[in-house]
Order: sequence, then C-alpha cells, then structure tokens
Amino acid sequence: MKLETVDSSAIHAIGYNARTRVLEIIFAGGGIYHFAGVPATIYHSMQKAISLGKFFQTHIKGRYPFRRLDPPRRGSARQMTMLDEPKTRRA
Repeated sequence: MKLETVDSSAIHAIGYNARTRVLEIIFAGGGIYHFAGVPATIYHSMQKAISLGKFFQTHIKGRYPFRRLDPPRRGSARQMTMLDEPKTRRA
C-alpha cells in the first residue's frame, strides 16, 4: 500500500487500498493500524480534512474494525497483533 505523509500533529501518514477497502494510518506516536471496510469517500475526505486528528475521531475511530500492526523488524514483515470490532452506539 502506498502511503503519503500528512501535515498533522496526530497522524504521520495515511494510505488506502481501494480493492480491499483497507485504510492504513501511521500515528505520530508510531502506532500502525489497518482499518477494514472503509469506503473510498472516507479516505478522500480524510485527505482533504483540515484536522486529520479530528476527522479520525469523528469518522473512523469506533466505526471500523481495525488491526494494530507491530512496527517492522529488520528482515521481517509486519505482524498483526490485535483485532478490535467497532463499538456499537446505543440510542
């Protein structure tokens, strides 16, 4: 997946795979996450957002299942470590 660095204090880079609908976010603190089932419209809106951190909090966090990836070690591929389902909102 091709990543683009972004101008944000919370997020370092983002990338999107349209075929699999996976959004990758690398946070400024170093965490790498894949969010599943994200529509392309959300990714394109995120690219245009004034505040990526606020966009993430409002439109992505808690809405899509995600996996945290371990940072790559020398000579090895990334390892998925956790799967979390989005929280359902109660009326």
